[in-house]
Amino acid sequence: MPVSSVQESSSGVGRKGYIDQEGIAADCVLARLDWRGAQALRSAGSSGVLTEEQVSLLRSGKHPDLIDEKSRLTELGRLSYEQLTGKKLEREQDRKQLLTRNIDQQMEDKT
Repeated sequence: MPVSSVQESSSGVGRKGYIDQEGIAADCVLARLDWRGAQALRSAGSSGVLTEEQVSLLRSGKHPDLIDEKSRLTELGRLSYEQLTGKKLEREQDRKQLLTRNIDQQMEDKT
């Protein structure tokens, strides 16, 4: 869940900034995965059949488990997969675009 912080700009108008804790957690996982781990994460994310080696890579002690007992992605596994495949970036760009539209609408309403 993003954490918000209010920052005063030079114009005195408060702006909210968000810390993407989920994105940071996913980035930390991806930083620890080698290419075999990333390939295993892609297979798990696309509902592929995992080998025993891939299962052990995604459930090793180096990081929290990325898959459950049934080889389905955990929440952290899903976030990491989305980060790996760029889906999260796409959602973030959509969110920023909506935020910009809302700011533009607010500015028009004030004038």
